[in-house]
Amino acid sequence: MGLIIIKFAPYKKKRTNHGFSAVSVSQEKKSAITALKIISPYLILTIFIFVSHLILPIKNFLESHMVIEIHSFSFTFSTLNSPGFWLFVTCLYTMVIFKIEKRIIWDSFKNTLKQWIPFVASTVAFVSTSEVMEKAGMTAVLANVAAMSFGSFFVVISPFIGGIGGFLTGSNTGSNAMFIKLQVKAAQQVGLPTDLIAYAQNTSSSHATMACPSRVMLGASICQLESEESNLLKRISLVVLGALVLLIFVLIGWMWG
Repeated sequence: MGLIIIKFAPYKKKRTNHGFSAVSVSQEKKSAITALKIISPYLILTIFIFVSHLILPIKNFLESHMVIEIHSFSFTFSTLNSPGFWLFVTCLYTMVIFKIEKRIIWDSFKNTLKQWIPFVASTVAFVSTSEVMEKAGMTAVLANVAAMSFGSFFVVISPFIGGIGGFLTGSNTGSNAMFIKLQVKAAQQVGLPTDLIAYAQNTSSSHATMACPSRVMLGASICQLESEESNLLKRISLVVLGALVLLIFVLIGWMWG
């Protein structure tokens, strides 16, 4: 007699297309919620800033509460309407929603403080120098010399002044503190639009900070490209120079176009 062996395969429950579809939809929903959670701090910060600046009743309310005023220095600071305040609120939200550990928060605070102190010190120095130049009449003298030397051609020189400031200081704030009064006074002397020259100062300065040697050195150090530092500086300087030339053409086209 022959022996018949019947082998039973292990039972597997077949999933219907509907089942797979349900699992897929569930995973997609979970991924969407996770992605929304990740970008939520940026969304909240953007919404806060737009609402606080574009909706007039809210803007007026924020500008009239918690305002710091120092009359002797003609200083006014609207705390609630400052982007920094909403950034602080967003940081608190991020700590709660992501349940960040106290140790990480404390380490981040210390690192931020280390970066903040040199920035504040340099900014105070630049602003103080600018105020001394203004009170001593140096800014007016330099503006007069620039106006007499270049005339309406000053519109071409203005971006290079801002660029030099950004290159030397590595800070758009510092460069503007040093040179924007000079630029505006020179523009007034030669009859150029002061707002246009102020824009040129700010734009050229912000572009030129990319080529600041200290910033290039920091970037090269982070990316472990110390040996390429001089080469990077040359290439970035060419990019900045091209941006300044392009800005000059924009200014000329704006004025005489």
